[in-house]
Amino acid sequence: MTHNFSGEYKIARQVVTTGKFSSDADTIVKGLKTLMSEDGFDDARTDALKEFQKAINLGVSLKKLFDSKLGAAERILAMANGYSTGKSGARSFAGSADVSAACAALKLLLHTEFLAKKGASGFWIVNTPRKYKDWPSLELASLGGDERALLARLAFKDGYFSASQKKNIADGAQLARAQLQKALAHLSGKGKGAELVKRWFETEDTSATDLAKITSDLAVGLKKIENTLMSNRLIFTDCPFYRGDDMEESEAFVFSGAWKDKQKVVYIEKGFFMKGGNVLSGRANWARVIVHELTHSELDTQDYPKDNSYGWQGINPKDSKFKGNKAVLNAENWAYFVVDAANGLSQSERVEALKLP
Repeated sequence: MTHNFSGEYKIARQVVTTGKFSSDADTIVKGLKTLMSEDGFDDARTDALKEFQKAINLGVSLKKLFDSKLGAAERILAMANGYSTGKSGARSFAGSADVSAACAALKLLLHTEFLAKKGASGFWIVNTPRKYKDWPSLELASLGGDERALLARLAFKDGYFSASQKKNIADGAQLARAQLQKALAHLSGKGKGAELVKRWFETEDTSATDLAKITSDLAVGLKKIENTLMSNRLIFTDCPFYRGDDMEESEAFVFSGAWKDKQKVVYIEKGFFMKGGNVLSGRANWARVIVHELTHSELDTQDYPKDNSYGWQGINPKDSKFKGNKAVLNAENWAYFVVDAANGLSQSERVEALKLP
């Protein structure tokens, strides 16, 4: 049975922490253990991740077992204790379930990177091979006894996200941080916070007392989201078991309830990069999506009402669908408040998002 990213991380961390690896890679494994803290990747140890990736991709810093003639897939298998050597020095396959588990953990890390501009906070992208249909631990689980099949899966190099798509995610996250800072400034009384709160949250039933509470809740909630974006712990990935499924066509999502991730994770899907179909486009839309999803994971907002909650459908709080002071429940209203507070909406975009039926 499959699991969320946090489940995959937990499995990989357990393997890295307690599994058996080639003694020729002791120094690298020691570094990876410090990288994988219980609550997520440690940005202070990105050097350990880079050293590991150089070792696998280029054969750098590896000892005799990892000779230059090996490819990256064979180096992973060698590091995972997948080969034994006889007295003559000849190498033979020594596969097992433990070997495939170690390979899966290393493959996950090989497709992980930390993106940050100098002097700024950053975030993680986990970019598993696009040919995989599930997390590495499940993709490779049955291949411990089949060297050829295991090497073939380990050799898949191209990640789900292209280089330009990773840049799009980075651009969206950076803009979201900047917009949140401006929104918080408005809410602190330094701008048009009251006007903006009314524009995106004042329903026909909202009282002055309600508005005061909404304003307070916005300030607390958006600060929490800003902290997440500044934490160096936020992870962007896709959900590999949804590849080929209708969910892959969505923009992004987060898991909730029993499936909620322990780590800070936003799942980015194909729709995130598509043009058209939204009020906003490009970088502005990427930032909106990220804020929208983080309100779900950090603040338990909803897509309210179901199937009629997005900007392109109209999210004017005066709409009867928000009767009962319900606009504040909707993640999209939070996201548009942030964009608008940062002067990120043109007049036509604002009109479209605030249209009434």
